[in-house]
Amino acid sequence: MINEFFAAFINKLLMAQLKPENATKPGKKLIYDKPKLFIFNQREKTMTKVTMTDLKNAHQSKQQLVPAIDALQRITTEAVGCVEDHERITSFSIWLQRFASKADDVIAQANLQYKNRPQNIIQAANTRLHKIPDEILLRQKKSQFATEAYEAQVFDLKHKGFNSGQIAKIVDDPGSEIERNRNEIIELNNEQEHILAFLADVPVFDIGLLKGTALETFLLQSTTE
Repeated sequence: MINEFFAAFINKLLMAQLKPENATKPGKKLIYDKPKLFIFNQREKTMTKVTMTDLKNAHQSKQQLVPAIDALQRITTEAVGCVEDHERITSFSIWLQRFASKADDVIAQANLQYKNRPQNIIQAANTRLHKIPDEILLRQKKSQFATEAYEAQVFDLKHKGFNSGQIAKIVDDPGSEIERNRNEIIELNNEQEHILAFLADVPVFDIGLLKGTALETFLLQSTTE
């Protein structure tokens, strides 16, 4: 006999999903409303792209639905003591299977997308991602060197008796170079975030996320294909 948990679960869902007019008319064919809860992003079989959120929701849907469906299918007529009630449970089980089937479609589509993932772009993204920290460090070192060189020159000239006005005419202020390096570091950090977002975009791998990066050529290629 079904345990108390599933008994309560079945009773709650039956009462929630049956149309009111059918719940009070014995012998009439059962009609189920659309589910009140949005189990996952339902898509037709012609779905184009499945996102990670879709995939997670599909797996969660299967985890919740499969045990319930299995429990419903094990219920016998003798367990409920009424043929009509058993038919109602069977109909409800079939209704739930529609959602499990849609979850299977989402999972299958996600697996297909991952199988056909743009491996050349992913490899290029990983390569570029590993180069960015070195490029950031290089610009930081350039700014540090420019600052130290400037300060050393100023110190030396002051020691020789030059005033600030004279020093300004002799030694170039590294401010513009430092500012340029700072801006390039900001751009590199932004590029890093875009590449990380692309690599994390499983199973879609939307190359649109690479816009503004050194890998933008892949995006341009895709628009001309």
